Amino acid sequence: MLVSLVCVNIMCKGMLKSFGEIFGMRFTSVSINGSLFNGVVNVPRRRISLCEAVKCSFSIPVRMDRSNLGCPGAARSMGFIADDAGIAAEISRNGGVNEEWAHKIISGIPVLDNIRHIDLGLHTCGQVNGNDMYVVYMHPGKFTRLLLLLAKIEIVPRIANQVFLSVCGSVIARTISDNSVSVSFGCPDSRRVGGNR
Repeated sequence: MLVSLVCVNIMCKGMLKSFGEIFGMRFTSVSINGSLFNGVVNVPRRRISLCEAVKCSFSIPVRMDRSNLGCPGAARSMGFIADDAGIAAEISRNGGVNEEWAHKIISGIPVLDNIRHIDLGLHTCGQVNGNDMYVVYMHPGKFTRLLLLLAKIEIVPRIANQVFLSVCGSVIARTISDNSVSVSFGCPDSRRVGGNR
Protein backbone atom coordinates (compact mmCIF):
# COMPACT_ATOMS: atom_id res chain seq x y z
CA MET A 1 0.00 0.00 0.00
CA LEU A 2 1.21 3.49 -0.80
CA VAL A 3 0.59 6.77 0.95
CA SER A 4 0.22 10.05 -0.92
CA LEU A 5 2.20 12.84 0.70
CA VAL A 6 2.58 16.43 -0.34
CA CYS A 7 5.35 18.67 0.91
CA VAL A 8 5.31 22.43 0.56
CA ASN A 9 8.44 24.54 0.62
CA ILE A 10 10.61 21.88 2.24
CA MET A 11 12.15 20.29 -0.84
CA CYS A 12 14.94 21.63 -2.98
CA LYS A 13 17.05 19.95 -5.67
CA GLY A 14 19.42 18.29 -3.18
CA MET A 15 16.56 17.13 -0.99
CA LEU A 16 14.73 15.58 -3.95
CA LYS A 17 17.75 13.44 -4.74
CA SER A 18 18.25 12.43 -1.11
CA PHE A 19 14.55 11.72 -0.56
CA GLY A 20 14.52 9.52 -3.66
CA GLU A 21 17.61 7.66 -2.50
CA ILE A 22 16.40 7.24 1.08
CA PHE A 23 12.76 6.43 0.44
CA GLY A 24 12.75 5.07 -3.13
CA MET A 25 9.63 7.12 -3.75
CA ARG A 26 7.72 8.01 -6.85
CA PHE A 27 7.08 11.73 -6.81
CA THR A 28 6.15 14.62 -9.04
CA SER A 29 6.42 18.37 -8.81
CA VAL A 30 3.33 20.57 -8.93
CA SER A 31 3.36 24.16 -10.19
CA ILE A 32 0.13 26.18 -10.08
CA ASN A 33 -0.16 28.85 -12.82
CA GLY A 34 3.62 28.71 -13.28
CA SER A 35 5.30 30.43 -16.19
CA LEU A 36 8.99 29.83 -15.50
CA PHE A 37 9.38 26.68 -17.61
CA ASN A 38 10.77 27.14 -21.13
CA GLY A 39 10.69 23.50 -22.25
CA VAL A 40 7.98 21.29 -23.70
CA VAL A 41 4.98 20.44 -21.51
CA ASN A 42 2.60 17.71 -22.67
CA VAL A 43 -1.02 18.85 -22.84
CA PRO A 44 -3.43 15.90 -23.01
CA ARG A 45 -5.87 16.14 -25.92
CA ARG A 46 -8.46 13.99 -24.20
CA ARG A 47 -9.98 14.68 -20.81
CA ILE A 48 -8.20 12.73 -18.05
CA SER A 49 -8.26 12.71 -14.28
CA LEU A 50 -5.71 14.62 -12.25
CA CYS A 51 -4.66 11.27 -10.72
CA GLU A 52 -3.84 9.90 -14.17
CA ALA A 53 -1.91 13.07 -15.00
CA VAL A 54 0.09 12.66 -11.76
CA LYS A 55 0.97 9.09 -12.80
CA CYS A 56 2.11 10.27 -16.26
CA SER A 57 4.14 13.08 -14.73
CA PHE A 58 6.43 10.67 -12.90
CA SER A 59 8.33 10.54 -16.20
CA ILE A 60 7.13 13.46 -18.40
CA PRO A 61 5.82 16.98 -17.72
CA VAL A 62 2.04 17.38 -18.08
CA ARG A 63 -0.15 20.50 -18.10
CA MET A 64 -3.75 20.27 -16.90
CA ASP A 65 -6.38 22.98 -17.24
CA ARG A 66 -10.13 23.43 -17.44
CA SER A 67 -10.27 21.94 -20.97
CA ASN A 68 -8.57 18.61 -20.25
CA LEU A 69 -9.36 17.90 -16.60
CA GLY A 70 -12.01 15.16 -16.83
CA CYS A 71 -12.66 14.22 -13.20
CA PRO A 72 -15.51 16.21 -11.58
CA GLY A 73 -13.89 15.95 -8.13
CA ALA A 74 -10.58 17.35 -9.39
CA ALA A 75 -12.35 20.05 -11.43
CA ARG A 76 -14.19 21.02 -8.25
CA SER A 77 -11.00 21.03 -6.13
CA MET A 78 -9.21 23.23 -8.69
CA GLY A 79 -12.17 25.64 -8.72
CA PHE A 80 -13.21 24.91 -12.32
CA ILE A 81 -16.74 23.77 -11.39
CA ALA A 82 -19.02 24.12 -8.36
CA ASP A 83 -21.13 20.98 -8.01
CA ASP A 84 -20.64 19.44 -4.56
CA ALA A 85 -24.18 18.02 -4.62
CA GLY A 86 -23.65 16.32 -7.99
CA ILE A 87 -20.30 14.89 -6.92
CA ALA A 88 -21.81 13.63 -3.65
CA ALA A 89 -24.63 11.96 -5.61
CA GLU A 90 -22.11 10.26 -7.91
CA ILE A 91 -20.03 9.06 -4.95
CA SER A 92 -23.20 7.73 -3.33
CA ARG A 93 -24.23 5.87 -6.51
CA ASN A 94 -20.76 4.43 -7.18
CA GLY A 95 -19.61 3.83 -3.61
CA GLY A 96 -22.80 2.99 -1.79
CA VAL A 97 -22.31 5.69 0.86
CA ASN A 98 -24.97 8.02 2.21
CA GLU A 99 -25.30 11.01 -0.13
CA GLU A 100 -25.83 13.59 2.64
CA TRP A 101 -22.77 12.32 4.50
CA ALA A 102 -20.68 12.41 1.29
CA HIS A 103 -21.82 15.99 0.67
CA LYS A 104 -20.85 17.01 4.21
CA ILE A 105 -17.34 15.49 3.80
CA ILE A 106 -16.82 17.05 0.36
CA SER A 107 -17.84 20.50 1.59
CA GLY A 108 -14.92 20.34 4.06
CA ILE A 109 -12.34 19.77 1.30
CA PRO A 110 -10.73 23.01 0.06
CA VAL A 111 -11.44 24.54 -3.35
CA LEU A 112 -8.70 26.58 -5.01
CA ASP A 113 -9.46 29.71 -7.00
CA ASN A 114 -7.86 31.61 -9.87
CA ILE A 115 -6.28 28.46 -11.30
CA ARG A 116 -5.36 28.77 -14.98
CA HIS A 117 -3.30 25.60 -15.25
CA ILE A 118 -1.42 23.01 -13.22
CA ASP A 119 2.00 21.86 -14.41
CA LEU A 120 3.02 18.43 -13.14
CA GLY A 121 6.41 16.77 -13.45
CA LEU A 122 8.58 19.75 -14.41
CA HIS A 123 11.25 18.22 -12.16
CA THR A 124 11.69 15.48 -14.83
CA CYS A 125 13.26 18.15 -17.05
CA GLY A 126 15.49 19.50 -14.28
CA GLN A 127 13.18 22.35 -13.19
CA VAL A 128 13.33 22.59 -9.42
CA ASN A 129 12.67 26.28 -8.75
CA GLY A 130 9.14 27.56 -9.18
CA ASN A 131 7.38 24.39 -8.07
CA ASP A 132 4.76 24.95 -5.40
CA MET A 133 4.80 21.44 -3.96
CA TYR A 134 5.50 17.77 -4.57
CA VAL A 135 3.15 14.80 -4.61
CA VAL A 136 4.94 11.74 -3.25
CA TYR A 137 3.76 8.10 -3.24
CA MET A 138 5.43 5.94 -0.61
CA HIS A 139 5.08 2.73 1.35
CA PRO A 140 3.83 3.04 4.95
CA GLY A 141 7.14 1.92 6.49
CA LYS A 142 9.02 4.59 4.62
CA PHE A 143 6.30 7.08 5.51
CA THR A 144 7.03 6.45 9.20
CA ARG A 145 10.66 7.38 8.52
CA LEU A 146 9.55 10.56 6.80
CA LEU A 147 7.29 11.46 9.75
CA LEU A 148 10.34 11.32 11.99
CA LEU A 149 12.29 13.61 9.66
CA LEU A 150 9.37 16.05 9.56
CA ALA A 151 9.13 15.95 13.37
CA LYS A 152 12.78 17.00 13.57
CA ILE A 153 11.90 20.21 11.72
CA GLU A 154 8.62 20.57 13.66
CA ILE A 155 6.23 19.86 10.80
CA VAL A 156 3.03 17.96 11.59
CA PRO A 157 1.23 16.73 8.46
CA ARG A 158 -2.53 16.93 8.01
CA ILE A 159 -3.88 13.43 7.47
CA ALA A 160 -7.12 13.10 5.47
CA ASN A 161 -9.72 11.12 7.37
CA GLN A 162 -11.81 10.16 4.33
CA VAL A 163 -11.39 8.63 0.89
CA PHE A 164 -12.99 11.27 -1.34
CA LEU A 165 -11.03 13.56 -3.67
CA SER A 166 -7.81 12.34 -2.12
CA VAL A 167 -5.02 13.50 -4.43
CA CYS A 168 -6.82 16.51 -5.94
CA GLY A 169 -8.59 17.89 -2.87
CA SER A 170 -7.19 16.35 0.30
CA VAL A 171 -3.61 16.65 -0.91
CA ILE A 172 -3.06 19.27 -3.64
CA ALA A 173 -5.85 21.75 -2.78
CA ARG A 174 -5.34 21.28 0.99
CA THR A 175 -1.58 21.84 0.73
CA ILE A 176 -1.90 24.96 -1.41
CA SER A 177 -4.73 26.46 0.67
CA ASP A 178 -3.25 25.66 4.10
CA ASN A 179 0.47 25.77 3.22
CA SER A 180 0.84 22.46 5.04
CA VAL A 181 2.15 18.97 4.50
CA SER A 182 -0.89 16.80 3.69
CA VAL A 183 -1.35 13.04 3.61
CA SER A 184 -4.01 10.86 2.04
CA PHE A 185 -4.32 7.12 1.60
CA GLY A 186 -5.98 7.51 -1.79
CA CYS A 187 -9.48 7.28 -3.17
CA PRO A 188 -10.74 4.45 -5.38
CA ASP A 189 -10.04 6.46 -8.57
CA SER A 190 -6.49 7.41 -7.55
CA ARG A 191 -5.74 3.75 -6.89
CA ARG A 192 -7.32 2.66 -10.18
CA VAL A 193 -5.79 5.21 -12.60
CA GLY A 194 -3.20 7.17 -10.63
CA GLY A 195 -0.61 4.53 -9.87
CA ASN A 196 -1.31 4.78 -6.12
CA ARG A 197 -1.65 1.10 -5.22
